[in-house]
Amino acid sequence: MTQSDTERAPPATRKGLRGETLWAFAAKVGTGVFQFAMSILLVRMMSVSAFGFYEFAFRTLGFLLVVSNLGLTWKTLMLASAAERDSYPALGSDVSAILKLTLLWSAALSAGFVMFLNGSGDVVFDASPATILALFLIMPALTLLLVVSETFRGLRNIREASIFSGLFSNGVALAALVLLYVLGVTLGAASALAIIGLAATLACATACFVLNRSIPVFRLALPREKAKRFLREGMPFLLYNVLVAGALILDIWYVKAVFGNEEVGIYALASRIALFFLIPWMIASAVFRGRLARAIDQADYDTVRAIIAIHLKYLGVVSVAMVGGLALFGGPLLALFFPPAFAASLPPMLFLAAAFSVTSAFSVYGICILFFPGNILKFIVPIVQALVFAVGVGPLASMWGSTGVGAAMLLALSVAAVLQVVFCRHLLSQNIRE
Repeated sequence: MTQSDTERAPPATRKGLRGETLWAFAAKVGTGVFQFAMSILLVRMMSVSAFGFYEFAFRTLGFLLVVSNLGLTWKTLMLASAAERDSYPALGSDVSAILKLTLLWSAALSAGFVMFLNGSGDVVFDASPATILALFLIMPALTLLLVVSETFRGLRNIREASIFSGLFSNGVALAALVLLYVLGVTLGAASALAIIGLAATLACATACFVLNRSIPVFRLALPREKAKRFLREGMPFLLYNVLVAGALILDIWYVKAVFGNEEVGIYALASRIALFFLIPWMIASAVFRGRLARAIDQADYDTVRAIIAIHLKYLGVVSVAMVGGLALFGGPLLALFFPPAFAASLPPMLFLAAAFSVTSAFSVYGICILFFPGNILKFIVPIVQALVFAVGVGPLASMWGSTGVGAAMLLALSVAAVLQVVFCRHLLSQNIRE
C-alpha cells in the first residue's frame, strides 16, 4: 500500500487507517510517557541496588512472558484476522481455549519465577506473603493481556488493542506510584514488582470482559484435541520468540553476573529509556501487523512490499532523528529528571538507543519471515545475534565496562537486521516464483 494507493483508497478506508494509526500512536506514546514517569519515580523511591535488582527481575519476567504465551499470541492474531463476523462464535471457542492454555502454563511459570526471586538471597529483595501473592499474579495477568490485545488487533479493533497492550496497566501502576511518592513511601524491589502485578491484574480483568462483549470467551471447557492442535501449531512461534527474547536478555544477565546490582541499576535505566526508541516500530506494527499477516496468507506480495517500504521510509527517518536528539540532549535530560548517581547511564544509553533504532527500522523484515510458513530462516537470526553478542561482549566490556555491553548489543542487533533483510527478500522472491 504505497502513498498513492492510500490516496486512491475509498474515503472510509483511508479514514479507518488514519483512525487506527492515531489510536496506535496515542497509546504507544502514552505508554512511553507513563513508563518514563514510572522510571523517574522508581529511581527516587528506591536505592540504586534495589532498582538494579527490580530491573533485572523485570527483564527476566519479560523473557518468561515469551515462554508463558506458548507462541499463541501470533496464532490468536492470525485466527482473529481471518475471522468473519458470522464465525465469531467459533473464534470465541478458539480464543477461549488459548486463554485457558496460557493461563495454566503462565501460573506454573509464575510460581517458579516467584520462588527464584524469593530464593535469590539478594538483600534488596524482601517480600511479605501479601507481596508474594501480588508477584504471583503478574505473569498470568500480563500473559492474558498479550493474548487479548492480539485478538483485538486481529479483529481490527485497534483502539482496544492499543489500550490493553500497555496503556491501561501502566496508567494504573503510575497512579499508584504517584500516590505512594506523595506519601513518602520507600520501595523495595519486591513491592515495586507487586504494584506492576496488581495493575496488570486489573487491566487483564477489564480487557477480558470487554473482549467477551465482541466474542464469547468465557467458557469452561477446554477440548483436548483443540488444545493439542494449538500447542503443536504454536511451537514454531514459541521457539522463535524464545530465541529472540533470550538474545535480548543476555545483556542484563551479563551485567548482573559481572558487575553487580549497582551497575545493573545504571545500565538498566539506560536500557529502559533506550527502549522508547522502539516506539515508532510499535506504532507501525500495531497498525500493519494484521494487514501483513493477511497479505502473506493471501499471497498478496505487492502489499507486503508496500508495507515494508512504508516502514523503511518513515521509521528510518524517525529513528535517525531520535538518536540525534538523544546525543544532543540526553545529558541535560538525565540531570533534569534523575538523581546524580544515574549520570553514568548516558554512554550505554546512546549505544542501546542506536541498537533499538536499527531494530525499529528493520524489524518489519523479521515479522515477514515469521509469517512465512515452513521456513527455518527465522530461527537463524536470533541464534546468530546471540553468538555475535557472546563473542563481542567480553572484549568490549573489558574496555568500556557496561558501556561496552551496550556496544555489543548494537553490533549484534545490526548483524540481525542485515540477516532479516536478506532472508525476507529471499522468501519473497522464492514465493513469487512459485
